[in-house]
This record gives sequence, C-alpha cells and structure tokens, in this order.
Amino acid sequence: MADLSPKDLERILGLKQGAAQTRALRGMGLRPYVRPDGTPVVTWEALTMAMTGHLGSKAPANQPDFSALG
Repeated sequence: MADLSPKDLERILGLKQGAAQTRALRGMGLRPYVRPDGTPVVTWEALTMAMTGHLGSKAPANQPDFSALG
C-alpha cells in the first residue's frame, strides 16, 4: 500500500497546511499518522474507502460476521 504524498493530499483535499489536512482526514473517519513536520500519512486505500463510504464496514478479522443470520 502506497502512502499519498503531501502534494497528492494537497491536490485531493484542496488544503495546503498539514494540520488542516489532518483535520479533514479525521473528519472523514480516518486516524492518520502525523509526520514530525505536521503532514499526515494516509494510504490510497484508506482514503478511497473513506471517500466511498466503506470505511469500517468490515467486521474485524477475529470476529465472525453474523449479518447472514436473520
């Protein structure tokens, strides 16, 4: 999984400052790691899942999915 570059985040989010990008990502339900320079680290996969509404839709791997049992 590749991380988005700071330029990618600026282009996608429309925000230049790392703190603003971090707030925007947290508002989308992500919990990005923050580099020492203040810019967030997020993968393309995580951002795509958040933007398409699929973030957190999977059950944790160690718990069964009971949704099929009605």
